Amino acid sequence: IVAFMLSGAYGGVAGALYAGMIHYVSPDTYSLAIMFLLLAMVIAGGRDSIYGAALGAVVLIFVRQQFESFQRYQQIAYGALIVAMVLFAPSGLAGLATSLWRRLFSRPPAVLDEDEVEGLGVDDERPVLRELDEARAERRPVLEIRDVTKRFKGLVALRGVSFDVAAGSIHGIVGPNGSGKTTLFNIVTGVYGASSGSVRMAGRRVSGRRAYRVARQGVGRTFQTVRLFRSLTVRENVMVALDDSRPHSIWRYLLAPWLVLLRERELRRLADRHLRRYQLASVADFLGTNLPYGQQRLVEIARAMATEPKLLLLDEPAAGLNSTEQRDLGELIRRIRADGTTVLLIEHNMALVMSVCERVTVLSSGAVLAEGAPEEIARDRRVIEAYLGTALLPDVEESLA
Repeated sequence: IVAFMLSGAYGGVAGALYAGMIHYVSPDTYSLAIMFLLLAMVIAGGRDSIYGAALGAVVLIFVRQQFESFQRYQQIAYGALIVAMVLFAPSGLAGLATSLWRRLFSRPPAVLDEDEVEGLGVDDERPVLRELDEARAERRPVLEIRDVTKRFKGLVALRGVSFDVAAGSIHGIVGPNGSGKTTLFNIVTGVYGASSGSVRMAGRRVSGRRAYRVARQGVGRTFQTVRLFRSLTVRENVMVALDDSRPHSIWRYLLAPWLVLLRERELRRLADRHLRRYQLASVADFLGTNLPYGQQRLVEIARAMATEPKLLLLDEPAAGLNSTEQRDLGELIRRIRADGTTVLLIEHNMALVMSVCERVTVLSSGAVLAEGAPEEIARDRRVIEAYLGTALLPDVEESLA
């Protein structure tokens, strides 16, 4: 909304100045040819860069002046230029220049061994860790869910769900498809509001708050399907999470752009530190969506952890991973917990749940079906029936025995 408002303000000021300069305005002043020219400027220069758009404007105005005698073919030329740039240089002239610069002058990032990774500043003492230590000492839950119900008109997705997540633990949520697991995550993170009930984080109510306020209170999450910013590199995806600028700081872009550059340099440094922590430094300059699926999952977790959350919500992180990647994921989840972050995990891969979780809550048809240690859940008749049906219940019980 802020970006739309600023662009509209620039357009309004430019139009007023232009009208004052020519002393005449008519519908022909802003013809279709002008619209094509403006669109071609942005696409040719690079729609991901302010400097690229300015470069595209300079180049096209120069070309237009040189070929004024061919005005009748201008729209065809602009159309051909747009198609050519989309096919062969989707990032525009600015993107070509950036790629050339990286190829000529960028050094490949050093890959750290595990001892160096463990010694990075990510493990430094943080206020979050002190709060979690206090919660552990006082045996207080970091997340309290009480009688949460969610209705979508005639559909009741959650029915009076209640459970606690202990500070410093790995807590699993399992259940058949459609049991309300992701809906519960959306309520905890402020994407949805609960129809009734409450959610408290470290004793403070978070249900009913906007999603960005919940995130600032120390809740990070990943999604069931990977949601990386398509036009950003791996480093830039992490920088987005690190940037906690408020909307009122937009004035810096107009009045003090050097402060923006200094802040961006600091964000790059912090992002590189997190990427080394998760062994992603070698792909920092790659587009996140161009990575293998397993690495995309890892980038999403690194981005969520960049906010230093008290509570990390992982929504089916093992989906689509092979056995080796699943094993590495289990080790990563344990390391995140060891760093002081409580983990709440939705997962269908029961082997992963049984190996990393200390407590498991089972949802079925929007309600809590069972809760307990992984070993107890694996032997619960109701859980086996919900997953496999009553016909296979004797065979499963015999195998467990």
